[in-house]
Amino acid sequence: MERKSHRRTEHIAARRVPNLALLDAVGLPGAVERIVHSARYQIEAGAGEFGKIAASGVMNERTIWFAGEAAENERTARSLDIRAPPTTNTALITARVFSTIAQGHPYFDGNKRTAFLACVGVGLVLGFDLRKIPYKQLENDVLDLTARDAPVEEIAQWLLRNVLIVPGGDEE
Repeated sequence: MERKSHRRTEHIAARRVPNLALLDAVGLPGAVERIVHSARYQIEAGAGEFGKIAASGVMNERTIWFAGEAAENERTARSLDIRAPPTTNTALITARVFSTIAQGHPYFDGNKRTAFLACVGVGLVLGFDLRKIPYKQLENDVLDLTARDAPVEEIAQWLLRNVLIVPGGDEE
């Protein structure tokens, strides 16, 4: 039992730094695009977990590309170092990915689900840890944020309160 606990600690500790191999290989925009495609695949393949998709397919491929560019623009505008361990400001990048996908509607269905999974994936690549959140709360909050077209700063604060943990923060 002690061994299992030790392995889990090593696994969590290994996630606390940005995935530099991916970021170095394709840059932030390329990493975001790959994560969005992966999130979408998970949504379409996991109908039992994520709910059925009424209509699969991409309506606007440019929005997917733009999510990566928007993340890079957010990083540049705020002078964020994605090679360093994440800070509360780094959550603005993940929030920008969420906002771009959820509000840009690149898919026929499942945009909010894809946006959420993609922003969590980007958060993990940037070195955040995750907290547990009840699905119903998550669903209600995501619907509320997108219905109001919440600003990126509000989405980032919501992510930090409910989803992302800054490594080394008080909540570990």
